[in-house]
Amino acid sequence: MESLVAITEFLVELVLVAAAVLLAAALRPWRPEVRFVLAVCGLALVTVGISLFIVIAYPSETLGVLAISAGMVVAGWGYARVTGWLAPRTRWVTGRVIQRALGRAVGRLGSGQPRSARK
Repeated sequence: MESLVAITEFLVELVLVAAAVLLAAALRPWRPEVRFVLAVCGLALVTVGISLFIVIAYPSETLGVLAISAGMVVAGWGYARVTGWLAPRTRWVTGRVIQRALGRAVGRLGSGQPRSARK
């Protein structure tokens, strides 16, 4: 069992070294398309390497980390969906409420009626 952990740790380190090489290569003065592909591949390898490291180094906490991460992703997705759906509706409702309030206030001020008679 211990040899399996040692081999896995070595593979994780190898993935992280490959990611570092790709990210360093992305800093070279090449065409933007090449730099973009190298940077994306390097970041993907960093993500995979760190994820594997967390699973190997902290096996008992892995489920908690995954649950928290999934909760954050769902919350962000839900926030974007709800605000995108709600934004046009709240602008209309808020605008109508303000227009009505201002219309009533201006109408009452210019009516010449005493305060007790105003509704």
